[in-house]
Amino acid sequence: MSDIAVLKAWARSRDPDAIEYAEAVFKEYQEFCDSDKWGFSHNAFTYNSMINCYAKSKHPDAANRALKLFERMKANMGKPGWELCFADIYTYTSLIDTLGKQQSYDASEQAVSLLTEVEELFVKTGDIRFQPNIRLYTAAVNAIGRSHEKPDRAKAIVKRVESSYLKGDAGKESTPDVVFYNALINAYGWSNEEGRSRQSFKILKHMIALYKSGKIVNAKPDTVSFNSVLNACVYDENDDQNQDHTMIEIVVAIFELLCNSEEYGRPDQHTYVQVLDSISRHMAEEDETRTVMAEATFLQCASNGLVGPRVVQRLHALIPQSRFQTMMGSASTGDGRKLNFRSNFDVSKLPLSWTCNAQSQNSRNRRRSRSRRMQSNFQVTKNVLISST
Repeated sequence: MSDIAVLKAWARSRDPDAIEYAEAVFKEYQEFCDSDKWGFSHNAFTYNSMINCYAKSKHPDAANRALKLFERMKANMGKPGWELCFADIYTYTSLIDTLGKQQSYDASEQAVSLLTEVEELFVKTGDIRFQPNIRLYTAAVNAIGRSHEKPDRAKAIVKRVESSYLKGDAGKESTPDVVFYNALINAYGWSNEEGRSRQSFKILKHMIALYKSGKIVNAKPDTVSFNSVLNACVYDENDDQNQDHTMIEIVVAIFELLCNSEEYGRPDQHTYVQVLDSISRHMAEEDETRTVMAEATFLQCASNGLVGPRVVQRLHALIPQSRFQTMMGSASTGDGRKLNFRSNFDVSKLPLSWTCNAQSQNSRNRRRSRSRRMQSNFQVTKNVLISST
């Protein structure tokens, strides 16, 4: 079990060579297993830990190496010395996560194929170790999202999981939750699909309806949900000025909904950055309303104590320099030229009430974990290994 701890540590490491170190530890473990001298046996936990290292790695060949290891597990399953080494739901989830990191259409199609494979295995065997759970489905939706292509594939998965849950056919492990739906919002927001912002907003409203109706209470959106829709609005492209106007209306509706509904969370720095970016992207420079909206957004951010350098930089790019310098007061230390923003602005000179919550929120965001509780089929895998030793 010490090998598992080491592999997990390397998986969490930010060392660029972490994957090489992990492979060295794993190779030594395999050699011990292949030697009758040490009494080691290939087991699912260690192999899954190595595949998880690939999933966490940014190595360009991570997916290929993970798939090769997976194929080796399947080829040797049941052989002497391999009795405790079997693929399970965690193997498939980590593989799909690894493929998602490739950010390609082909990789996302491989991820969908793996999802289908494990679903069919569960139907065929009834083995709870293969029972699909919401982590698996979220990984598949994320893989599609990261491919930036054909987000309707992700929508089909979500609709299937949601329908199964509402009919009572799915186990509690497959309960749709906010992380799952946020992945679908991103699948559209990160795509090049026309109208992706409207699709993202539609998903957000659907989440709210599911939550308020009590049908899926775990679908309640959070600040991340709203920010993801706003991000889709920033990058949605329109050639029609009327469509740009509609886009700003969507942005305002999303922003006001978050600000006026504390049960969904509160705006954070990312929220204000996305709103300012949307104003910059979808409102003409000569439109006086653009300046008014930008200043109002900034002042609301300041009233919540969330002003940071990124927010100020967006405002600096949006409004006339004379108005920017007036708003910033002594914090604007130079002539305000756009090309020299960093050298012409001192954030420490802003009123404390404007910035007092910015740093603490950054710390909370770094600590915030969206991991779900441990699923019951993890214990099944664990019991199989323990009872066999």
